[in-house]
Amino acid sequence: METRPTSDDQLEARVVVAAKAVRRAFDAGLAELELNMSEGGALANLAVHGSLTQSELAARLHIGRASAAVLVDSLESRGLIERRANPADRRVWQVSLTSTGAAVARRFDTRHAEIRAALRGAMTRTEREQIGRLLAVLADNATAYASDVATTVV
Repeated sequence: METRPTSDDQLEARVVVAAKAVRRAFDAGLAELELNMSEGGALANLAVHGSLTQSELAARLHIGRASAAVLVDSLESRGLIERRANPADRRVWQVSLTSTGAAVARRFDTRHAEIRAALRGAMTRTEREQIGRLLAVLADNATAYASDVATTVV
């Protein structure tokens, strides 16, 4: 079992520990659908937005294009999505749900809502909104810092 950081000096470590715990909870809760969080997110995005390019899907999932290709390969091999060359640019892959994938996406939506409700359990709406705002600030600060460091290290 992971120990939880407690000091304010370890705020970032708390975020990492929480993120890992959330990921484990989602992956465990989605195991019955034979999906992980990324796969479920891909199906949900395709269900909502329709056909997407692999690059668009990667951007929506906040993953790299290579990771998206591996994800798409896995979902395609299971018959959940299909990949076709874009008629306007044959170098670009369009990804869309199959009928089986659409059915799994609906089951994912239900299960996803159940998991989210369990994780948010004792939090009020105000607390959820506050933590969302604070995490956005932390993410923005981390992105800005990483960008600054990358431009000064040459």
